[in-house]
Amino acid sequence: MFIEGGCEVVMRILFVGLPGVGKTSVVEKIVTQEFFEILNIGDLMKQNCFEPHVLLGEEERIHAKRLNVSRYIGERNDFKLLVTGHGVVNFGEYDHIFGSSLRDIEIMRMSAVVILEARPEIIYNRRLRDIAIRSDRIIENQEIININQQNQKEYYTKVCKNIGMPCFIYDNSHSIDNVRNILETIDNFARKNEMPV
Repeated sequence: MFIEGGCEVVMRILFVGLPGVGKTSVVEKIVTQEFFEILNIGDLMKQNCFEPHVLLGEEERIHAKRLNVSRYIGERNDFKLLVTGHGVVNFGEYDHIFGSSLRDIEIMRMSAVVILEARPEIIYNRRLRDIAIRSDRIIENQEIININQQNQKEYYTKVCKNIGMPCFIYDNSHSIDNVRNILETIDNFARKNEMPV
């Protein structure tokens, strides 16, 4: 897989989804079947080395730091890279989360975007379960989760359409077991459509 003429095909995939949708679980399943490097935007954002070197307001500081993280990812030479990031959140307790902008996605040199979704009650229950091991987990009602998930889909499909990047949506309500299907779908699409990678 991802071999063409004896050479590896570049495959850099951005997985996005609301907190609790199961991004980490999906990418960890993928790396048991295929060798990929994994980067988590949220973890990188916590590192001080990406802080801007000028004094800014809080929102501007977060955007500047996000840009520094995007540049770091874009400068990496990984041929096979999975990047996880949160979806766009407009309402509720997670409203401080910023999704990857069109500029971020281009700078990171992504090949495709995968939107992971799940039924709101599933996400809600996963957050309840996770709170025992993750103190930063915030519990929101299912209506807010549903609104944010719809906004996420609209945002990323629009961004991908604007830059001509393939966008795939997967339902992770019951946890995706055959993750190879995700990779094969993207790989086949890339070859059929001569997707720039």
